[in-house]
Amino acid sequence: MRPVLAGILAALMLTGCGAQASLEAVPRSSAIRTIDDEIPPSSANSASEPANSTRSETHPVMEAPTEALTEPAIGTPVSSSSEPAAPAQVLPDSFMPADFSGATLFLYRISDMAGTEVDPAIFSEYSSQLGLEQSEEVGEPLDNPDSMTLTLPDDSRYTYQFYTEGIGVQYAEPGKDAGEERRYRANQTVYTELKNDCWSDTVVQPDVHPRWTLLMRASKAEEIRITSMAGEESRLLPGEESFSCTFEELQRMRVNAGSFQQVAPETRLEDAEIIQIRFYNGIRYDIQRGPREVVIASSDMPYACRYALFRNNPDTAKPVIYLYPEQPTDVSVRLDYQGKFTYTYPAYNDGWQVTAYPDGRLVNKADGSEHYYLFWEGSGQFDWDFSSGFCVPGPETEGFLRKVLPQTGLLPREYNDFITYWVPRMQHNRYNLIHFAGEPYERLAPLTVTPSPDAILRVHMVYRPLASPVELPPQTFEPFERNGFTVVEWGGTTA
Repeated sequence: MRPVLAGILAALMLTGCGAQASLEAVPRSSAIRTIDDEIPPSSANSASEPANSTRSETHPVMEAPTEALTEPAIGTPVSSSSEPAAPAQVLPDSFMPADFSGATLFLYRISDMAGTEVDPAIFSEYSSQLGLEQSEEVGEPLDNPDSMTLTLPDDSRYTYQFYTEGIGVQYAEPGKDAGEERRYRANQTVYTELKNDCWSDTVVQPDVHPRWTLLMRASKAEEIRITSMAGEESRLLPGEESFSCTFEELQRMRVNAGSFQQVAPETRLEDAEIIQIRFYNGIRYDIQRGPREVVIASSDMPYACRYALFRNNPDTAKPVIYLYPEQPTDVSVRLDYQGKFTYTYPAYNDGWQVTAYPDGRLVNKADGSEHYYLFWEGSGQFDWDFSSGFCVPGPETEGFLRKVLPQTGLLPREYNDFITYWVPRMQHNRYNLIHFAGEPYERLAPLTVTPSPDAILRVHMVYRPLASPVELPPQTFEPFERNGFTVVEWGGTTA
C-alpha cells in the first residue's frame, strides 16, 4: 500500500471496528437507520404534519427487527482482483460537494450506536483514489463502520453507506428527505486495502457521540421542549438563538465509547432533565440527561439507547499553585491527589522542590527552570455537591466570574488566568451550574507546603452544562487576608 495513502486512510478510520459490543442486541433492521430513507406511510402521514409538507423527521423509520444482526468478516479481502490502484480522478458530481467549508463529517458504526467526527478534507483526499464507477454491483452492507454523513452549513447532507465492494450516496436538501441512493463500485485493490489495513485494525476513541442525536437535522425540527430537574418547563422554536444553541449542544454531547445499551423505551433516569424534540412529520425524540447517563428514545423505534456520559479527561483541570513568601525561601510542595495525575509542570517527581520569591517567581531546583506557578491536572471519580451555587447563562459566564472571583480572594493576575482558561470551555453552553468546592476538594487533593504558610487560599470551581436553568441558594465567601507567607491555588472540574 502506498505510504501516503495508508496514512490518510488510517487517520480517517481511527474510530472504526475496535468496539466489540453484543451485536445480537441490535438487529440490523432497527439499528442501521439509513439516515434519509423514505418514511413509511404510517409515520409520514402523521396528523402533526401537513400532507403536502416536504419536511420529515431527522432520519428514517425502520420496521421492527425480525432478524439478529450478523457480523461481517470485516478485514477479509472481498475480491482477488489484481487491477492496479486507481489514479486520482474527477469524482461524480453527486458523490460529494465541491466546497467543504464549514462541513462536518461523522463516521458511524453499529456495534455501539455511535459516531466520531472525521476531517472532511481527509475524506476528499482518499476518495479521489477509489476509482469510482456507478454500478449496482457493490456487494453487501458493512457494519463497523457502516456509514458516514457529510453535513454542510445550510443543513444539506450527503449520506454514505459502505458496502463490501463500493459506496452508496444519498443527497438531501435542507428540510427535505434524501433522493435515491446512487451506488459506486470502487477499485478493489484500494478499497480492500482500506478495509484490511484500516477498518479491521483501528482503535476506538474514549469518547464518541450518540448516533441518533448526530442524525438530527435542525431544518427538520419543529420545536424543543425542556423540563428541568426542578420541573420547570420551557419551549424553544426554530429561529430562536436558544433553539440553535440547544440543538448544537445535543449534537456535541459526548458519551463513553462502548457504553451503549439497548433498553426499553419506558426506561427512566432519576434526577434527569427531559428534552423533547418534535419533527415535522410527528416523530418525537425523548432525551433524558442525568449527571452520568443519557437515555435517548425515538417514537418510531421499539427500543431506546442508553449511554454513559463521557467525563472530560482530565476531570480536574489546570489547578495552579502560586507561592508568595515574604523573602526568598526554599519550599517543598506535596499534593496527595486521590486520583491519577495526567500532567504536571514542572515535573512533580514525588513533590515539587522550588525556591520561591516575594514577587511570585519560582525556580525549580531539579533543572533551574523559572515559573510563576506550579501546574497539575488529573483524572479521578468524585461526586460533587450542587446543593448551593449559581446557574449562569453560558454567554454571561465571563461577567459572572469577573464579579465573583475577586470575592473569593483571588487577585487580578490570578483570576484573569482563571477566566482565560475556563470561559472558552463554558461560554457556549446554554447554562452552567457552578459550585465552588471547599471541604470536598480538600479531601480530594490534600496539599502540604513546607514551611507552613501563614495563609492559604484554594479556589476550586465545579461546573456542569445544563440545557435549562435551575434555582439553588447562592454561595457566599469568607474574606481572605494575605498575611505573611501566602499560598494560592485555583482550578476546576467538569462534573
